[in-house]
Amino acid sequence: MLQPVRGTGSDAQKPAASPGGSTGVQAHSVPHDAGVHRTVLVVDDHPAFRAGLREMLATSRFEIVGEAHDAASAIAAVESLRPDVVLLDIILPDRDGLMVAADLTRRPSPPSIILLSSRDAADYGSRLGAVRVRGFIQKGDLSVAALEALLP
Repeated sequence: MLQPVRGTGSDAQKPAASPGGSTGVQAHSVPHDAGVHRTVLVVDDHPAFRAGLREMLATSRFEIVGEAHDAASAIAAVESLRPDVVLLDIILPDRDGLMVAADLTRRPSPPSIILLSSRDAADYGSRLGAVRVRGFIQKGDLSVAALEALLP
């Protein structure tokens, strides 16, 4: 069960929990801002990385509407939040991110997916080209400009 996090600033960074425990998904309320053009779901199992990404995107035209720490939570979040963009780590604890991307792109009106990894693209070989995603960014090279360059 998703429970939105209300508010802005540090309040929007508190994890959402369900009565039975953590769902692995954190939803954020989206302030109405004419400058926000794309909603984003961040899927990564490292809380520190997600926090850094929130900080990096805070002053951009991207608005993080939710976070997930594993594949199952990511799929549930895409269904409920309908983000424009999914920033998807390839290595997740429960399932390969490339498989998650393949599943998501087969759905009607899929989000734009950008794959992320701390590893080099060459480490994944032809597997990267086998999924229909907007692109790949090595985590060390991730920036607002890099995201904008991959999106129409």
